[in-house]
Amino acid sequence: YLRKEYVAKLLAGLQPPPDFPMAAIPYNQIPRIIGFDDRRCYPPYVPIGTTRDDDKNNKHDQFLYPWGMPIFYSRGALDIMSKGYRANSLVEQCAAFDVTHDVGNAILNWMYGLPAAMLPPLANLPAVRDDYIGSHLAGRDDMRERMRGKERLNRRGRVIAPALPEDFFSFYGTHERWMLERNQYPEDLQKWWTGSERHWFPNVTTDGFRRTLTHDRRGDPRSWPEGVWHTMEISDCDMGGGEGRHPW
Repeated sequence: YLRKEYVAKLLAGLQPPPDFPMAAIPYNQIPRIIGFDDRRCYPPYVPIGTTRDDDKNNKHDQFLYPWGMPIFYSRGALDIMSKGYRANSLVEQCAAFDVTHDVGNAILNWMYGLPAAMLPPLANLPAVRDDYIGSHLAGRDDMRERMRGKERLNRRGRVIAPALPEDFFSFYGTHERWMLERNQYPEDLQKWWTGSERHWFPNVTTDGFRRTLTHDRRGDPRSWPEGVWHTMEISDCDMGGGEGRHPW
């Protein structure tokens, strides 16, 4: 569930020049290693679980990008990515890494090297706060049942949180709570319009993709012709088996 008027005002303040490619993502989506679980894209030569950089200057932070839950693109970003979309770029990358689109768009954005601005959070229900841009898990009654389907008791058996009613995670119920006066979004949005460095995700446009075999063989995806998408496979970047695949 997105608070569209609030999001529109935030994005209007961040509006880049028409040809500038960028994404905007809630700041609680912290940058993660590209991929998911054991199907990730690690720096060459660096074993899984290693937190240090290696002696070949392969930086972990060059293989990070925040998941797009949700994500907003500038017109400049859509212009450079449109050829790829028409060639099923997102679908192909999701299939290669066996992930859903929220993880897959991070892979795609990383390949294009899109800078990403930070937006206020999209929080899991039942959390609601006036500066959140919306709610995750709306319509997921199974999650309501799992998280708050029963009363929460302390060690003395006293109720500290009641069970939530069945319609609490519904879109209608979520919308009603966001319409309460206490949840109206802040009027002063200037802090999101300043372009301050703290409102941009760090290290998401570094040279990680350039260290993959896909880039070595095919180059920058912005240069690929219409109708062509060269899928980056997990094997194109070393997964930490201890044997480097790359010449650098």
